[in-house]
Amino acid sequence: MDDPSADMQAAPAPRPLPFLLRNHLGPLARSLPWHRPRLRVAAIMGSDARPLRLPENWERVTPALDALIALLPKPATIRPWHYHADRPGRPVAYGRLGWSAEANRRWTEAMTDPQIFMAKTELWSPSRSSTVERRLDPDFYVQLGWDRTGERQGFLLALRLELLPALADAANQVVAAVAAIMPDSETLVADRSWAARRILGVVRLNNLDDALAIDAFEWASENPARRVPAF
Repeated sequence: MDDPSADMQAAPAPRPLPFLLRNHLGPLARSLPWHRPRLRVAAIMGSDARPLRLPENWERVTPALDALIALLPKPATIRPWHYHADRPGRPVAYGRLGWSAEANRRWTEAMTDPQIFMAKTELWSPSRSSTVERRLDPDFYVQLGWDRTGERQGFLLALRLELLPALADAANQVVAAVAAIMPDSETLVADRSWAARRILGVVRLNNLDDALAIDAFEWASENPARRVPAF
């Protein structure tokens, strides 16, 4: 009996993807909101009696941050949103600030000037220009910010879930160091996406870097099913 497979032609080898699909549409698809990794976010709110932004307080947090940042795949950068009373519409120009003791001294010492106001101070890894400006989420994000009255300070720490549990202990040490400085602080930790809400899965609203620290805290409070005890 003849082998029917003898008359079958071998399947042709797959053709390589066209240049457009391979180099443009693939990365675009990976950047869509529903394809992005989720984050674990700690939100801490407390009194501004001992401001984190001042050198004597921030230097008590930086050792824990040093240990965490050393474990990240990419370097961290500092992005201050600080404004001088005489130039309220233009941020103070620090130049590019990589994570270092000198860079931290530079911006925290500026905070001792009563004419300079901090809207927020952010830490990014990778940098903002290589993440959200390209519709990607960072591995690591920190925000020193406020509630809506500007009377209570807030601190956010966000890490991509796939970096855990390798970074969990170091992240918990950062949370503990911050909470120890902020009187009567409250801490909530929750798993969420970079945006608090999405429209049609595409339009993102209330991104972590667009919102106040209190917004992330309230999101965690309003979504108990997404809360976790710690990193």
